[in-house]
Amino acid sequence: MTEKQIKNPRQIPGEMPMVGLANGKPDEADIVATKLLYESYLVDGVFVCPRCGRSFPVPEKAVLHLKDEINDSMAGLQRILAVAKP
Repeated sequence: MTEKQIKNPRQIPGEMPMVGLANGKPDEADIVATKLLYESYLVDGVFVCPRCGRSFPVPEKAVLHLKDEINDSMAGLQRILAVAKP
């Protein structure tokens, strides 16, 4: 399969999808989903990561950290699924 045939070039067939930052103009649904996720974990106006507990007063840094945490979780899930295959 060539890169042109892959709808999302970051996603290789058989691998978990990865979360990334939007290039160009972001989709309105992405903005709403990111804002909702970000605001869900605000404590006194500061984002607190639900996975590691680190605090991020700057929203942009919080979003980057959250992206990395989600991708790490997806990679871990892929490893679990790979071991579980017969």
